[in-house]
Amino acid sequence: MRWSPFKVETAAPMDAVKDYKLKHLSHPRLPMLAAHLRDIAGANPQLYDLYTQREKMEPKLRHTRSMYLASPRMEPHKVISRTSDTANILDCVRTRVYERFAPAIDEVVEIVRGELGVTQIGRIFITKLLPRSTIDPHIDQGEYFKFYHRVHLPLQTQPGCAFTVDDHNEELVEGDLYVLNNCLMHSVANPSEKDRVHLILDVA
Repeated sequence: MRWSPFKVETAAPMDAVKDYKLKHLSHPRLPMLAAHLRDIAGANPQLYDLYTQREKMEPKLRHTRSMYLASPRMEPHKVISRTSDTANILDCVRTRVYERFAPAIDEVVEIVRGELGVTQIGRIFITKLLPRSTIDPHIDQGEYFKFYHRVHLPLQTQPGCAFTVDDHNEELVEGDLYVLNNCLMHSVANPSEKDRVHLILDVA
């Protein structure tokens, strides 16, 4: 079944269930799908240049570049944590980039639905952290993150690339799923000579 977003009427009490730092899950299909998505992203680097305002407005993201597959109905480069327009920030739709990654992205979404039991998909984007750079420690705040969990699927990573959540530090594995508690302080380091590339899905 292909994913179709639907309008969110009420916010879910996500804070009550965020009793973890970084949940790790695996699925036999995900490594192949992750490699396929990585190859598509690598063949279409111009998609990272469609929306760059988020990186320009958020200093902690200055070393990242992102391509948006699904976003709030408002422009995808808006800094959604700073708006009070709850309906528009929770109700997400596919962008024109989405179909570039189908049908692999459809299958990833369905696996995430099945593994995590989620019913709502928020933003979906592929983001790269540039070589020898970091994402500074921060907490994701605002109405959007009271509703959505953030799920990472590493598409390309190298030894030494580490995710730190609170006091937990971990090198993530390509093709595995990670549910991040981004209500805790977290940061990322990429000391390698290559881009670190993740698919990120927000789910509820």
